[in-house]
Amino acid sequence: MPYEEVQIKICGITRLEDAVLAQEHGCDLLGFIFTPQSPRFIEPQKAAPTIEFMKQKGSVEIAGVFKDQPLEEVLSIAEALDLDYVQLHGEEDENYIARVDRPVIKAIVYGTGEGKKGLAKYRSCPNILLDLPKQSMVIDKSTAREELDSILSETEHSDKRLMVAGGLDPGSIVDLLNKFSPWAIDLCSKVESSPGIKDRGKLIELLGLVQNISKSKEKHYVNQH
Repeated sequence: MPYEEVQIKICGITRLEDAVLAQEHGCDLLGFIFTPQSPRFIEPQKAAPTIEFMKQKGSVEIAGVFKDQPLEEVLSIAEALDLDYVQLHGEEDENYIARVDRPVIKAIVYGTGEGKKGLAKYRSCPNILLDLPKQSMVIDKSTAREELDSILSETEHSDKRLMVAGGLDPGSIVDLLNKFSPWAIDLCSKVESSPGIKDRGKLIELLGLVQNISKSKEKHYVNQH
């Protein structure tokens, strides 16, 4: 919904110190990737102490990221770690999603001209992550941005909660949030020094940037009403 405070998710957490740093600087969600093919993969048993510690602090929610993995495996990990969200990045269909016993964030790709079809395909899923395709796929950034803007414009007043990802840097974040108020921004590669290792300076900078824009829009909304 417009002018709602934008949530911030830091994904690809592999270290406790990065989770704590993100939480201390205003992060709302932390993402742990349990897909073995990912360079940011973390084994569930290794992630468990960090997740337990962060849950004790109580100010962030935890998302587990999966891709085309057996449902039983996903449900087992979600229960063992008490995940707040199950984030799915593969070809999981609505039947699969319906059998997940906790909130699902379904990733769909934009930048290929198929974003709206993906949104329609998962119309029953309230939480959608809009992401760029794999880096191996060449896309036109301008065209991708036009597609993203079109999706956000058409869904701004809907019940869908849209999270935006895709290598967001300071410039693209400013442009995006000055136009739209998505549910959340998902940051990963742009706050890293290497895959799975967060860069303190970049993390603090981008978290602060999103918060400042969000607060500025809230202030503007109050002044106008």
